[in-house]
Amino acid sequence: MIPVPVEQTIVSVLGELFPEVFVVDITLTLGQRNALVIKLDTDQGITLDTCAHISRKLGKALETLPELDMTYTLEVSSPGVGYPLKLRRQYVQNLGRNLKVTLLDHTKISGKITEVLDEGVMLEMLPVATVKNKPQKASGDPSPTRLVRWEDLKEAKIFI
Repeated sequence: MIPVPVEQTIVSVLGELFPEVFVVDITLTLGQRNALVIKLDTDQGITLDTCAHISRKLGKALETLPELDMTYTLEVSSPGVGYPLKLRRQYVQNLGRNLKVTLLDHTKISGKITEVLDEGVMLEMLPVATVKNKPQKASGDPSPTRLVRWEDLKEAKIFI
């Protein structure tokens, strides 16, 4: 769990200096190698140079916090392909890309993101298997599109 002052400092620095940047995930790992890992993005994507610049600014702001009075590594990066999508705006950012979804009932489906709605994400279903190089339709759903409701979604990852 991230101490509240740490999260507040991160959000404050980003809000003041980089308002277009949003936090996707923050992880603090304690052990042999302590690490504070911050995953950031923008609606247009984020560059390595921007992550490095943010890392320098955050490093200075975080070093004064008593909650981080230890040796640790600060890692600031983008989530990258294959990292689970966590925020609705990430789905919007990835319109037209392929998505692997695991539902709460452990069903796995794949589809292209065609629309992001208030109630969920609309996928154009991808073939689930091939037989002698002939794609087969997604099983169990006769329509070529499917709404995946936010409340049914366990995990979703972009794939190429």
